[in-house]
Amino acid sequence: MDRRLLFGSPIDELLERLYAQNAAQDDALAAYFTARADARRGERTSRGQTRTTMINRPSTDDIQAEADRILDSGLSALLAQYGEVHLIGSYALRLMTWRDLDIHIVQEDADIDRFFGLGGRIASLLHPHRMHFRDESLVRTPDLPRGFYWGVYLGDERRGAWKIDIWQTNGEGFESVRRFSDGISNRLDAATRQAILLIKAACWTHPEYRRSFTSADVYSAVLDRGVRDLGGFWTDLRQRKGIAAESVGETS
Repeated sequence: MDRRLLFGSPIDELLERLYAQNAAQDDALAAYFTARADARRGERTSRGQTRTTMINRPSTDDIQAEADRILDSGLSALLAQYGEVHLIGSYALRLMTWRDLDIHIVQEDADIDRFFGLGGRIASLLHPHRMHFRDESLVRTPDLPRGFYWGVYLGDERRGAWKIDIWQTNGEGFESVRRFSDGISNRLDAATRQAILLIKAACWTHPEYRRSFTSADVYSAVLDRGVRDLGGFWTDLRQRKGIAAESVGETS
């Protein structure tokens, strides 16, 4: 219903301008408050998504339980047919923050054909989308065991899929691995464990992870140089290897 009063020109002309001005102000105010409400909804959604991401991020115990299910699916029994099986790395240390399982098989008589047979049986059991073979008895890459290796990828590990590292060496080749693991385990306490979990959880998606630095760099930063937070780790890594955090957000 039109509530405007009619007085005749020129008053009507003036009133028309005032009504038009008032309508424009109303429209501007409506647009402002609509935009403000949308922004607030966006902020709430963003905060909610952040909280959901944090809530949905699996805990160390969750990832450990997932690893147990993979092992119990027949993998442990299969590997035991090829030698003495040792669960090592973050699984053994209970420092798992991503889906990466390290397994070492001790077998004194290396047989590459038999190891490839193991690879085929792993593929049939776990249905990985790819597998990666290395013969480090020939290449002898520094700091890697002298033996055979299968890298088993159950999906895109950068998106949280499982990656399983399976090494096979003789007893001598396993000794350095055992000493490294024991050396870390013997130095862990509540404070260093918390610091390692915090740093590992934040840096595992970095594009240089597994290329230019690994969890061993996290362990040494915390246990050897007293680093206790993420910012300290990136500073340590930049000074030692020239690697920087991807973004400012990773330094907090």
